[in-house]
Amino acid sequence: CAVATYLHTRWFGVPEVAEPFAAAVQPAKVLRMVGSGSLDLAAVADRRMDLWLHHSVPAWDWMPGCALVEGVGGVARQVEVRGYTWSVAGPPSAAAQVVNLLAQAG
Repeated sequence: CAVATYLHTRWFGVPEVAEPFAAAVQPAKVLRMVGSGSLDLAAVADRRMDLWLHHSVPAWDWMPGCALVEGVGGVARQVEVRGYTWSVAGPPSAAAQVVNLLAQAG
């Protein structure tokens, strides 16, 4: 599974973010960190990437790509884990797996 995501290095020292992130991306074969949620979500919608994951993403960076993913039959979900909102988008089974991994880390 190829996951598009972004985690600034300052978050590595914040266990409430770093631990759920590590749990969620552990099964991934590839991590791509570019930083543009809208572009990464477009890559998920056209199947260049398998999944998108990010915490505390602004609505302007989430909503346009979320609509693209849902428009091609994918799912886009937000889940609270340890006080942070995680956004996940991709095919239904892949998104469900990551949401479960995040929940287990919570």
